[in-house]
Amino acid sequence: AGAARVAIINEALAERQWRGRNPIGGRVRFGAVDGAAELFTIVGVVHNAKQDEWIGTPKDEIYLSYFQRADAFGQSNLTLVARTNGEPEKLAQPALSAVDTNLAVSEVRSMERVIGDSLWRSRVAMLLLATFAGLSALLAGIGIYGVISYSVKRRTQEIGIRMALGATPWAVLRLAFGEGLRPIMAGIVIGFAGASALSRLMASLLYGVSATDPSTFAGVLFVLIAIAASAISIPALRAIRLDPVQALREE
Repeated sequence: AGAARVAIINEALAERQWRGRNPIGGRVRFGAVDGAAELFTIVGVVHNAKQDEWIGTPKDEIYLSYFQRADAFGQSNLTLVARTNGEPEKLAQPALSAVDTNLAVSEVRSMERVIGDSLWRSRVAMLLLATFAGLSALLAGIGIYGVISYSVKRRTQEIGIRMALGATPWAVLRLAFGEGLRPIMAGIVIGFAGASALSRLMASLLYGVSATDPSTFAGVLFVLIAIAASAISIPALRAIRLDPVQALREE
């Protein structure tokens, strides 16, 4: 308590106030409850930490010694963080009682619970979005499969004529895929453009991933193309295996 007043700042404050310069040895002024202010010498810089929320830009932070400025922390609300090898709920009270039997412990939580409590709103929102997105993807897949499969099946007679005139199964499949995937790819391009623009609206709900995450878009692209490919190949292969005369009788 009687040593020189020192402080540690985070990278956000160091970058903003000492851009391109070494902040060690610099001084910051910290106000007191009674209106007085003291100068603290910076002795270290630490990484930015998430204090209240997981999104947004890091805030400027100054770390002081509790023994030098206890009034800055409040007299009735002090949070201690400890690493344990067991359940923290069971170890907190015995550990503090070994130091001071007059210490009262309240609201003992694990770090996992602290993080979970701070994320529940985002988790509920993302759960709802994921549910509706899943239903939309299912409806889109059913629609794509139904339309493409029906359009290929309608061409069974045409496929029979082509096979009767000497077309190879590979040529028929290439024709079916070329014409069947063309509208699908056009729809995917339009859909991805719209999704890329609209997904930025939920950027505030995301953490550790961008609103235009390439792996997510690639996964959706793969699923839609796989659905379209199966919708084309199943009726096309069935038509190819038919006898040309029987294919001509298909309605």
